[in-house]
Amino acid sequence: MGAVYRKEFRSSMRGVAAPLFIAIVFGVVNVFFWLNNFRSDGYGSAHVEYALISAVFWSLLFVPLLTMRLFSEERHNKTDQLLYSLPITGTQVVLGKYFAACTVFAIPCAAFCFYPLLLEVLTDAEIPYLMCYVGIGTYFLAGCAVIAIGMFMSTLFESQIISALTSLAVIIGLYILGNVTSSLTGFWGGVAGAVSIFGRIYDIGYGYPDWTCALYYLSAAALFVFFTVQSFERRRWS
Repeated sequence: MGAVYRKEFRSSMRGVAAPLFIAIVFGVVNVFFWLNNFRSDGYGSAHVEYALISAVFWSLLFVPLLTMRLFSEERHNKTDQLLYSLPITGTQVVLGKYFAACTVFAIPCAAFCFYPLLLEVLTDAEIPYLMCYVGIGTYFLAGCAVIAIGMFMSTLFESQIISALTSLAVIIGLYILGNVTSSLTGFWGGVAGAVSIFGRIYDIGYGYPDWTCALYYLSAAALFVFFTVQSFERRRWS
């Protein structure tokens, strides 16, 4: 798994898509950080997590840039046969690629950890460090869940473009579903709430850590990693 991880991470950073993804995430979050925390009317918030909540959909909308090549490129270049011949399990191959993609996403998230310190220096506000870092961690976990979804989509198509567009459609669909959840009741309201990935992160905006939110994102990521393993193994033996 380590060899797959190192190869995938190096190839990602040497290409265009991963650095572009990092730059976009930085740009989108910084826009919301400025709007939420450095308002010209003097009422900027000391809560960094509010900026991340506002930016979560618009920044993770570009996850397909990162995931579209994970398996689609291998299939297109016929190098997936090399993966099947490696003396490791399909689970190890999938986890190596997944952790490499999550590491790329962790780069901007690590930089966001300095934002509460920046607010401390530039403003007179009392910074709620616990909630700020809980928000950053939750934002990272939400990204890991969306990456797992995009990676699964990458196993379904040989074309990177189709993989990216399908992942984009799923991300937008989940966002829309999260917005209509509040208007649904009963069984369908429960179903919509269960799959509302972007709606979950709003729970941390109530001013206290919500560990069920973190568990939800970890479970969603694990589920789609499992789906990816099954899709990979099906192609190996077909």
